[in-house]
Amino acid sequence: MTDIVKTLSPAEVTAAIADASKISASAVNVASPKTFIFNAGFDGTNNIKTDLSVSQDKQSTAIGALSDAVPDTANSVTQYYPGMGTPGTLPGSSVNPLQVTAQAVITAEKAYADFVESASIFHAANPDGNITAVISTFSRGTITGAIFSQILAERGLTVTDLNGNTTNLIAPGQITISNALVLSPVTTGAIGNVGFVGVQNLTEVIGANEYRTFYKQEIYTGANVNRVEGPGNHGDIGSFQDSGLSGINLAEYAKFMAGTGLVVNPLQASRLYDPANPTPVVVHAETLSLNPFSAFNLQNVAYGSIQANTPLQTHSGTYGDVGQCTPTGDVVSFVNYKGDKISTTKIGGITQSVTTKPGDGSPSITVSYNKPPSLISSTDFDGNQVVLAYVGNGILVQSTTTLGDGSIYQANYSKGILTDAIKKFAPDADGKIAIETYGHDGITVQTRNTLALDGSRNEKVFNTQQQLVSYKDISAVSLDAATGQSQQTIQTRLYDQNSGAAISRETRVTSIDPITGSVSVDSKQLDPVSGQLLGQTVSVAGKDASAGFSEQGFDSTGGQVYKSITAQVGAETQTLVYGPSNQLQSTTTSQTYDDGTQLVTVTYASGLQTIITTTTDNTSKQVDYPVSGNLNIKEVTNRDAAGNVTDKTTVAAALDANGVV
Repeated sequence: MTDIVKTLSPAEVTAAIADASKISASAVNVASPKTFIFNAGFDGTNNIKTDLSVSQDKQSTAIGALSDAVPDTANSVTQYYPGMGTPGTLPGSSVNPLQVTAQAVITAEKAYADFVESASIFHAANPDGNITAVISTFSRGTITGAIFSQILAERGLTVTDLNGNTTNLIAPGQITISNALVLSPVTTGAIGNVGFVGVQNLTEVIGANEYRTFYKQEIYTGANVNRVEGPGNHGDIGSFQDSGLSGINLAEYAKFMAGTGLVVNPLQASRLYDPANPTPVVVHAETLSLNPFSAFNLQNVAYGSIQANTPLQTHSGTYGDVGQCTPTGDVVSFVNYKGDKISTTKIGGITQSVTTKPGDGSPSITVSYNKPPSLISSTDFDGNQVVLAYVGNGILVQSTTTLGDGSIYQANYSKGILTDAIKKFAPDADGKIAIETYGHDGITVQTRNTLALDGSRNEKVFNTQQQLVSYKDISAVSLDAATGQSQQTIQTRLYDQNSGAAISRETRVTSIDPITGSVSVDSKQLDPVSGQLLGQTVSVAGKDASAGFSEQGFDSTGGQVYKSITAQVGAETQTLVYGPSNQLQSTTTSQTYDDGTQLVTVTYASGLQTIITTTTDNTSKQVDYPVSGNLNIKEVTNRDAAGNVTDKTTVAAALDANGVV
């Protein structure tokens, strides 16, 4: 059940509208009579626009609403993909890390198949036309959208016939995702790198008031990233709450889609904020501290609140592609969700070959594409080697200059105008190679990547409100078939560009039970300099929700901070929460009856008790017993379907003349 934790003042509403307007302003229009746009929307966990009973939300997410508003045209096709945990997805795909990633791959593959079907038809009729994709994601739909981007970058436009034979129509690296709208991105449970690849313009929208531990929003970096942070929690950003913040944001999402060149029909007026007839604009929350009804749901464990003005915690554990200059072109590389390294070699922006280096150590595979531009080599007055790449009737698309020290400067052109430039510096004494990208002026540095011999990479983004991320190029978690022990570890280091403070995170799948399918995950927070342990979380998830879930949190000394165990006990779901010394702090049981009524009982170690009954129309009654052991004194709170308190009554015990109840 969702609670209202703040009502915005008129000035704050005005500021929220101004913040949201940055979303639509960031879109890049790619429409033209010769351009085909594949528009794909990837919804969040338990979100399916045709069945709100799965998520128990009052309305569909922005992804569902946008997919309904963007029609198919002669130059565009729109597809909608429900989230993990919805009907037809893998059991446990909403909680089990293996199932989370597996379902994301299944959905991403379906999206690619839909892309191939529609794009190949357009390509047959317009062989000289352009093909691009526009994607929108919400919550863990971001995992699916990122994997789709990786598949598209690996395969280009490749059709497969009924016999399994493949034909490449457009080489990998030639089709990009022109726009990505990423809403309150969450990658909890994802295994492997789920960074976006081949995205020209990525706008992510972050909720400033989402404090749940398992909903830490993913932060993306790069010169192609626009980040907009606005008031609200996960649902306010996802636009499934109301017509307040949800409506303000939804309107800007629709303008963003229109800004890409897609046709967008009017949205339902009831879902939009109307300044002429304003309703209260509020911030929502789903936390244990604010809503006892959700106490049994570990996904709602919070690390802070809006009342405490808790600093927002985010996550940064994904990374995209990086380009390197060569004397005759460039190579763009990324590590996919499986741990394979994909390297695309281009000359003048035209793909020459794609090399796949499998993460399991098997031999690399290179596929060549024979569409080379014309190359003219020369030596300038300083003795540097210069290679010019031309296409068509002598149109310059790229110039590459190799200096005497091994540094390479590369400039890319479109219609004779400089679009961007890259400089690859000679290796330093430690073998590290620095790569800088520049804007269309060829002077202003946008990003600087440093690649080390051990596969480490540091990225710094300039002139934007971004963060510096350093990580090991280890993203796939491989497991020993005999012991089930992980052979690789995901390592992430996040720096705040203002304070310079650093946090290092290390996550690994420690075991997978071959019989039960349960997955154990160990996540550590380390001091990035000394490597000293700052905190640790160990969790075990069953293959589906009925198999249970447990989690333990430890401090820097290894002392237990908390422990929670969730299990199915008969028809009830039971959660036990323990404190530092394994003392039981609370027991929560929940059960849904045949008539749809849900009963939740929270019993605290002090003896205090809370009982909440929710009916099928989402109205609820909460009964609190504030005096331990005395069931005759109680507080009764009734809420409507929106979670608003309709009345609150304190019932005291009635005593006779002798003081007897």
